Amino acid sequence: EFDDRQRDAYYLARLLWAHYPDRDGDRLDSTFLVRSARFIREAGSLPDSALAWRIHLQYYLAALGDGHTGARLDFSAEGTGVYDLDFARLPQVGGHPLLLGVDSLFPAAALGGRVVSVGGVDVERVLARAHRFHQGENPYYKEYLLRRYQPLPSYWEALGVAASDSLGLTVVAPGGDTLAAYLRPGPRYDPRFIEVDTLTFPFARRQPTGFFTQFLPEVDAAYLQMNTSLDWTAMRPEIGNYVAWPLRPAARLAARRMQRQRGAMDFGAVLQGFFARVAADGIGRVVLDLRYNSGGDERLGRQFVYYLDTPDSLRSGEVYYRFDDYLRTVIPGDYRRLGGAFAKTQGRRAAPDEWVAIDAQALGEGFWQGIDAPGSPFLLDASIPKFTGEVYVLTGPRTFSAAALLAATLQDNDLATVVGTPTGNRPGGPTGASLIELPHTKALVRLSYLYATRPDAGRAGEDAVYPDVTAPHTLESLRRGGDPALEAALGLSR
Repeated sequence: EFDDRQRDAYYLARLLWAHYPDRDGDRLDSTFLVRSARFIREAGSLPDSALAWRIHLQYYLAALGDGHTGARLDFSAEGTGVYDLDFARLPQVGGHPLLLGVDSLFPAAALGGRVVSVGGVDVERVLARAHRFHQGENPYYKEYLLRRYQPLPSYWEALGVAASDSLGLTVVAPGGDTLAAYLRPGPRYDPRFIEVDTLTFPFARRQPTGFFTQFLPEVDAAYLQMNTSLDWTAMRPEIGNYVAWPLRPAARLAARRMQRQRGAMDFGAVLQGFFARVAADGIGRVVLDLRYNSGGDERLGRQFVYYLDTPDSLRSGEVYYRFDDYLRTVIPGDYRRLGGAFAKTQGRRAAPDEWVAIDAQALGEGFWQGIDAPGSPFLLDASIPKFTGEVYVLTGPRTFSAAALLAATLQDNDLATVVGTPTGNRPGGPTGASLIELPHTKALVRLSYLYATRPDAGRAGEDAVYPDVTAPHTLESLRRGGDPALEAALGLSR
């Protein structure tokens, strides 16, 4: 007889089989069925721990290879203390992970050295475990998550590397000495980092606001750091999709306060001021920094494209829905609105298992998706001259979802040069992120509920937006406080 975790495992497997947006048919196959049977069986023999159950969920969902689908894990809530640890794979020493920040147990001479093992496990095996554990379509995002969670003891427990009270670390220092120590969790994250010279571009570090601009007349450039693809303007009309009407006023108030605190009220107004000054000053180069943008609403990216000198027709991806019971549950507002639009356009209701291309078959709004329609809340200022100069887009593994799609849209339409490192996900495939509470254990999981395509169908198989100009950090660039991607975009050679 099933216990509660097995009941939820069975419920989740059935939910995915019936409703997961596997339009390509390459995720829900016979191996998924075998994996699901094992997932259900093993759920009954887990330790009696909520964390163990969530870890079990995460490994199961990660096998789908979908960056939007995974268990909702909060390692910071498990246990106390953090490790002073930061290592990452840089394009040196054959791609071997290098130590960038560490506990004072290690001498400064260890920084920049090769990490050999973590918790007594060879570092390459540790990386392989992290790749199996994290959701995602490519290794770049998974290694970003590894670096993000390194300080948290429960994360290493999840990878099966260490207990909660210590973490062994072995490093070969740049001078050749092998150094080893056991790290202990401390009250706050305070590692010793590689000593850095004066930062070349301090403004290009992640700013504590949704949108940040900097004008660089000495190099004929304007810089825009776009740290989110979601502002209050886009969020406000969507609240009804997810919140029952009696709760909407409180939800709107909370959402507005949150976006104000994030400095993300109206991206259209930011763009208006930014491109007005670009035009007034005759600036010839615009740099859009998406390296800290994890996504949101793709319409914000199209607002940026609006101010560029574009051809009459732009290639864009398509978003596909299936109007089934699951869609009606997770986004009831869109289910009614878009389902009605499809019925009006096509003269029939969509079948429950039918993939519907929303723009082509229902709305017919083209590339701009209605943001330029009369009455649209999105600000587009037609009085500002279109920008005809050079556009550069900076990307990295944190560039995700709607931000990756914006980078792909600019690249696929030859509107910009992409500079940096690959994005954290492919700009196509299962997407969206519905939050589901499992009925018995009450564990939360995120599941994709729609499917998107890349503007250039010929590049749909690529697992990331790959830069036209690759410009990763190196030990040398970190030590001098440089920014290789921004330097390349500005035409500054080192």
